[in-house]
Amino acid sequence: MLTLRHFNRAKNAALRQLKFRLLNTWLNMTCRPRTWAPNQIKRILLLRLDDKIGDMVITTGTIRQLADNGYHISVLTGPVCQTLLACNDAVQHTYRYDKRMNHPG
Repeated sequence: MLTLRHFNRAKNAALRQLKFRLLNTWLNMTCRPRTWAPNQIKRILLLRLDDKIGDMVITTGTIRQLADNGYHISVLTGPVCQTLLACNDAVQHTYRYDKRMNHPG
């Protein structure tokens, strides 16, 4: 009986490995992600969640460079920086981010 138990456990371990390999092979064949092609990217979302004017002033140079190279730029930022970007023609859209909780510090 002990030999049968060892044989059964070895069989189950081998089947478990086989099932894992078959599932892994099937997933690799069917769910292969597309290759990353940075030349196909046309839209960029910049996240500026700290809502600091000085940081946004520095970021506007980057926004201008990206817009001049043909990218559509959107910015997620706080209410202070959103008013700063209202007259910036390089920004296609601004999304307002309001903090929900006040964190100390």
